[in-house]
Amino acid sequence: MPPTSSLDQLRAHTTIVADTGDFAALSAYASTDATTNPSHILTALRLPQSAHLLRAAVAHARAAHPSPSSSPSSATPAQIDAALLHLLVSFGCEILAHVPGRVSTEVDPAHAFSAAATIAYARRLIAAYEARGVGRARVLVKVPGTWEGFAACEALEREGIACNVTLVFGLHPQGVRAAEVRATLVSPFVGRTLDWWHAKRPGVDYSGAKDPGVVMCRRLWEWYRARGVETEVMGASMRSVEECRELCGLDLMTMNVGLLQELKEAEVEMKPVLVREKVAKVDGSVEDKSYANDEAAFRMDLFNDHAAHDKMTDMMRQFLRDAEATKAALKELLEAA
Repeated sequence: MPPTSSLDQLRAHTTIVADTGDFAALSAYASTDATTNPSHILTALRLPQSAHLLRAAVAHARAAHPSPSSSPSSATPAQIDAALLHLLVSFGCEILAHVPGRVSTEVDPAHAFSAAATIAYARRLIAAYEARGVGRARVLVKVPGTWEGFAACEALEREGIACNVTLVFGLHPQGVRAAEVRATLVSPFVGRTLDWWHAKRPGVDYSGAKDPGVVMCRRLWEWYRARGVETEVMGASMRSVEECRELCGLDLMTMNVGLLQELKEAEVEMKPVLVREKVAKVDGSVEDKSYANDEAAFRMDLFNDHAAHDKMTDMMRQFLRDAEATKAALKELLEAA
């Protein structure tokens, strides 16, 4: 019998999620779910296969928000907003045609510090999916791990809108807060955490179980399982086969096409490292720190975690830039003759 690929071995213990907007690449890896973000959307909209999605988004925006007669050739903010949301849902629908599970679609990062705006945008996303026949069980709305993002998550989960809390870099405060608001899923950024340590503390052995991103993700997962928290943990920004091996048994892992291909070609053994049954349960006498009514403590603990604060800020800026670039591309198309 030929050796089983690392990808197939990992799949036996962890749900595989493709992290891409390139829906044409999905079928090669048989992932269960898929995730997108503003950077993926910007990259994917430049692919030839996405041209029809752009045209449809522009046509929808023009029909929903006709240009004023005073400036018929200028795209309005309402048109750009409508075109972006239509485009996000179009990518999601294309992706869902290639995966049996869920797609994660991110709220416009411009709303990262407004709970009300995040809630409103999430509702619009779900309504747009449902209008195309996609039930909310197949959609995770990505909200940022900001104080406001968690407030939005709490409200949305009560409405039956499942959330994927993204840009998470530690147990305290973000992981704990995700549990408190009963988020469906949380995405700790494994590789981005390692990036910070390589940049700020070079020359240290971060291999294997010493990888700070692996340590952070494992700690969060074990804290949840010890307390019976059912929030799913999805390792994000996975960097290597080694990181996948060290976190084998995690609920889910989302990874780019390059790493999926590397795993498909590798024959590194993948044995479960994270096993629910082996996690010692915490009894009721243990009192954990709570952020439920303490915004100041949340912000201070996030601020004092240098890796979390720095990388969250970096990633939010990147997502904002890429979302604005996508809006600029849509504006140009809306204003084309």
